[in-house]
Amino acid sequence: MFKKGLWSDVKALFVTLTGSNMPTTIDAYIAQAITFNNSLHAQAQELKVKRDSLATLLPVPSQVSTVAPSAPRPAAPTDPVPMEVDAICHRGPVSPQERQRRRDQGLCAYCGGKHKIDDCKALAKHNANGGKKSSPGSSQQGKAKPEAH
Repeated sequence: MFKKGLWSDVKALFVTLTGSNMPTTIDAYIAQAITFNNSLHAQAQELKVKRDSLATLLPVPSQVSTVAPSAPRPAAPTDPVPMEVDAICHRGPVSPQERQRRRDQGLCAYCGGKHKIDDCKALAKHNANGGKKSSPGSSQQGKAKPEAH
């Protein structure tokens, strides 16, 4: 049941574990899932990409080391929860510095991907949706324009 709630990229990393590296207890499985998740989150932050596009950028590791479970510590209310960050963070307009960086590196001005804005699936999806916000009660609408990002 625990495995069903994991991000697909975290589940995929468990496939890379061999017999002796595979967790044998639920505590070890949870500790390994947290390690995988935190590594993926840190990598996405470092590469400045959205978590869901990270899988296309990173090679699948041939061998992954496991972490021995330590004594559980109670989660403090201020501890970050990387899996939930992407779901609740609103990303405002791109800063002029980020816009210039994307131009200099030939990246998409809208999402920062390795393609031109004319080929951006995220922008096409946004425009096809009428620019509606994804939150259920939102009434804001508008078309994203490439030159605005």
